[in-house]
Amino acid sequence: MNLSNATKRQLYEVAVDHDTPLELRYKAARELQRKVGDNLICKYPSCTRKATSTFALVPLCGDHYDDIHAETIRYYRVTTKMQYAEREHYLKIAKLIPWSRINMGEVLPDGSVRRD
Repeated sequence: MNLSNATKRQLYEVAVDHDTPLELRYKAARELQRKVGDNLICKYPSCTRKATSTFALVPLCGDHYDDIHAETIRYYRVTTKMQYAEREHYLKIAKLIPWSRINMGEVLPDGSVRRD
C-alpha cells in the first residue's frame, strides 16, 4: 500500500486497525501526522496554542507534548514505575487516542481499572 497517496481517513483506519501489522500502523500514523500537522490546534483541554507535534495521533503544543512524553517515560520505567491513574496529563487526552485503554474499555475515564 502506498501510504503517500492514501486519504486521511484511510490512513486513520490503517493506524487503528488491530489486524494490521504494527509496523504498517506506525507508518500510517506518521503519514497522517505529516498530512494534517500544519493547521491543528492543541487538543489538550483548555489549550488554544498551535500544535507542533502529536502523541498517539493527538495534536499537541510543545509544552503538553513534553508533559505527556515525560509521564510516559516514567510510566514505562522498570523501576519506580508510576501507576496508570497517576498519568494526570495523559489521561486528559486518552479519550482521543483510539487504542487507549480507556477506549478499549479496560480502564475507566478516571484512570481506575475496570473490575467487572
